[in-house]
Amino acid sequence: ELGTEIFMEGSKCTDQHACTCEKGASFSIKNLFFNVPARRNFLKSDNIEFSHIQEAFLRVALIHHNISFFFFLNDKVEYKLPTGTLKQRIVNIFGNSYNDKLIPVEQNITLVNISGFIVKPEFAKKSKGEQYMFANNRYIRHPYLNHAIESAFSELIKDNTHPGYFIYLQVPANALDINISPTKTEAKFQEEKNIYSILYSTVKHSLGKFNLTPSLDFDDAQIGISFNN
Repeated sequence: ELGTEIFMEGSKCTDQHACTCEKGASFSIKNLFFNVPARRNFLKSDNIEFSHIQEAFLRVALIHHNISFFFFLNDKVEYKLPTGTLKQRIVNIFGNSYNDKLIPVEQNITLVNISGFIVKPEFAKKSKGEQYMFANNRYIRHPYLNHAIESAFSELIKDNTHPGYFIYLQVPANALDINISPTKTEAKFQEEKNIYSILYSTVKHSLGKFNLTPSLDFDDAQIGISFNN
């Protein structure tokens, strides 16, 4: 019933007072470069800048699927994401077709816990669009571990295509360094080579389980069913 409304201008708090509001937090950002106009010269087109903002939003939404998110652009709702499971969050973001595209991935050992989903090989793309990796609830870019996933797919997808994945890694806090770049998107693991091997075999195992699932051709198969009451 009671919350706090805060106004910031140029990194300074200009007003703070109690207000009635719904549970949660709402942010509105306007005139971002009013006090550093030279930076406007480095901005790209509205579409390109929106894609950067959208990507930053999705990285947060894919970590916190237990929190609902609304994303507005010029008063239009771009995303309305209710709370739910990770799979539900992926489907709500990327579309209902992902209900049938995802293969679960899971491995829990002392060195690293791996969870998430990979996208079925037949949906590999020429771009690397749906490739999301997280470590200890942070989005990261990790070419070395990305190579482990792509290598696991290598015999199942066409050349010059890339698999989609939503991979979550959990390691002890002292086994991960995320301070090697200003953007905090690069990470260094203490046991990188071992994690590479575990990630590769885990993805390979999930792909194997998927590919071994028998399919029935109902035009040719003869099926007998009996009931005993």
